[in-house]
Amino acid sequence: MINWLRNKKKRKDEEILQIFEELLVHLDSSHESAYSGLAPEQLSVLIRRERDNLKSGDRVDYIKLKGLFGPTGPIQEISIDNGWGDSFLLLAARFDSAALFRT
Repeated sequence: MINWLRNKKKRKDEEILQIFEELLVHLDSSHESAYSGLAPEQLSVLIRRERDNLKSGDRVDYIKLKGLFGPTGPIQEISIDNGWGDSFLLLAARFDSAALFRT
């Protein structure tokens, strides 16, 4: 049972890392949005920090991440203004599933 839980957590961590990598590709080619409180570069720094924390086993701030991925959050606003709004919705749904019950 414990091995099953560890393996499940590992798969979820790998999914979150993949989501971060896909998101960073979009953010790195995006321009600012008047509706987002953060610039794409600022979001990239935050996502890279949390990615590195996850890779090293340090604490990941899932509450902050859930706010960034939330509806009308800064990532969605940037995605809409840069033409990847549909891709964002898929990334956000995957993130919500992988980060479920994490705080």
